[in-house]
Amino acid sequence: MRKQLEELFLRGLVATLDFVFNLLPERAGLWCAERFADGVYRLVRSTRYRDFVPGNVRVAFPEYRETEIEKIARVHLRLLVKSIVEVIRLPRLNRHNLGRKVVVSGLEYLEKARENGKGAIIITAHFGNWELLPATLAIIGHPVAALAQQQSKGVFDRFLKERRSFHGNQVFYNDAGGAQKILKLLRQNETLFLVADQHGESLKAIVPFFGQRVSAQAGPVAFGMKTGASLLPAFIIREEGDRHRVMIEKPLELSNTGKKDADLTANCARMMAVFEKYIQAYPDHWLWAHNRWDKLSRALERQHQAQAAATSSR
Repeated sequence: MRKQLEELFLRGLVATLDFVFNLLPERAGLWCAERFADGVYRLVRSTRYRDFVPGNVRVAFPEYRETEIEKIARVHLRLLVKSIVEVIRLPRLNRHNLGRKVVVSGLEYLEKARENGKGAIIITAHFGNWELLPATLAIIGHPVAALAQQQSKGVFDRFLKERRSFHGNQVFYNDAGGAQKILKLLRQNETLFLVADQHGESLKAIVPFFGQRVSAQAGPVAFGMKTGASLLPAFIIREEGDRHRVMIEKPLELSNTGKKDADLTANCARMMAVFEKYIQAYPDHWLWAHNRWDKLSRALERQHQAQAAATSSR
């Protein structure tokens, strides 16, 4: 009964937000988003979680003054809530009005990559309105197949999948058949869209990131090395007036010395270096609400405990 009531409440909440923010003019909706974000930030600052986001920023930018760190944390939340409103409004975008909202630079890199017939892999971070990036590509005639993380709440999962696929993009989950699905798409010369800045559970590529050791998501690089598909870093930047600029960079130059593990690590380090470059330039655009820094140490500790348990049981 409790789960059913929760489901009904969440369905009503999503439906209400969908109706309200598609009824309001965009400027009014984004103004409401800013005010809501400011209220949440003030509320969180009065709780024991007050230093969570600023603490994550501080790890990456230890040289910043506290006033700068606080500003990044506050603006980050504003941009995040604005992005949610823009995701709700994705069906309102089309080829006729997109140019007033988003401009694209570097599209020629994607077009050239597709000419090779081996597919393309667009890699990005949880940066800016990363959901708007693949929607923009689909609207201008370059649909993608996006690998997504299934949401724990079915209501949110269905809503996000509907919005992500609204303009013609494919959406699939990182389940047991995900790797084969990716290889098949690349063989068909499709474009993959992968958000690849979070912790890599495989621990196959330990690389530097903002002076810390992190486990990179090795999958995108491994698929590029295996298939010959171009890896194209792409980012979306919020500009004045809540316009956006999509920046597609030239393909990563991948090491291919024949030493598979070393090449994988070197290439993942290059990928993370590009992410770091953009975060350095636009620090309020990254998802600081996600704690990136302690994932590796916890994973290594779990690995050590598992190995110790296996040894003791012999």
